[in-house]
Amino acid sequence: METLGRRAAIAGLMGLAGTAHAQQDAYPSRPLRFVVGFPAGGVTDVAARLMAEELDKILGQRIVVDNRGGASGSIGAAVVAKAPPDGYTLYFVIASHTILPATMGRHLQYDTVKDFAPISEVSSSPNMFVVRTESRIRTLQDLVDAARKAPGKISYSTPGYGTTTHLTAALFEQAADIKLMHVPYKSSVNSTEAVVNGEVDFGSSSVLGGGPGVRQGRYRPLAIVANERVAAFPDVPTFRELGYPGVMGDTWMGLLAPAGTSAAIVGKLHDAVVRAVADPTVKSKLLDMGAIAVTSTPAQFAKRIETEVSAFKALGEKVPLTSE
Repeated sequence: METLGRRAAIAGLMGLAGTAHAQQDAYPSRPLRFVVGFPAGGVTDVAARLMAEELDKILGQRIVVDNRGGASGSIGAAVVAKAPPDGYTLYFVIASHTILPATMGRHLQYDTVKDFAPISEVSSSPNMFVVRTESRIRTLQDLVDAARKAPGKISYSTPGYGTTTHLTAALFEQAADIKLMHVPYKSSVNSTEAVVNGEVDFGSSSVLGGGPGVRQGRYRPLAIVANERVAAFPDVPTFRELGYPGVMGDTWMGLLAPAGTSAAIVGKLHDAVVRAVADPTVKSKLLDMGAIAVTSTPAQFAKRIETEVSAFKALGEKVPLTSE
């Protein structure tokens, strides 16, 4: 009887395993949802829709983009963290995700590292400072000089507290030993438009957000974060060459699933992302926005997130990254 019982138990487990494998093999069998933590129309939303359009061809299911803007992306992140780990609700994440633990801390409704299953990075875009074309500030040194003459009066825009663009400006403020006025906006579109409209003296933007405006002649770039000059903007000096090697920041984008999502589903999504990003049209469109197409393994992406969270928490003890 005991042997029969064991056999029945083993058969039951095998049946459950078979059902699980069958479900994973059939995945996806219905539409997926991409949660974006920023409003529609912004560069994050545009990039998310570009990836959604390509991935639904590869996966054979429609992907619906769900904009949940607010709180520097944390509202959208919380939605995904609490979603079932079945691969049907994904988070189109940007780099501010790893800064939020340093700026919002206990106010976050999720654990940035533990509550998500990284899938892959999608793109990377270095940050830059831009001024409106008519601005009297023509160089980074002009900006430093103006800030020293009027401490706390020279204003700059970002898409919000806790974004990498905010981090870049805060690091520059510390490196140049100046005091600036941070004016946060709800999205990169609002942030860069504030520069053109004269609401702020300059903008701290990613190339993804400010690059198109630079090409159109709406903004003038002062400096860019990179080890060497960026091919798309060869005339723009780097912070490093201008004497500020410690100023860093790139706006990366990627895809996360809720923690507990099976390795099989994560692997299938990762393979699909790699195929999507390798598409020449996708690469070209990302480049037009100022982003370089990149991918990483789930393990590599997880390591980057964990490393940045730790580093930015330490940095937040020295550099003011919030309004408090």
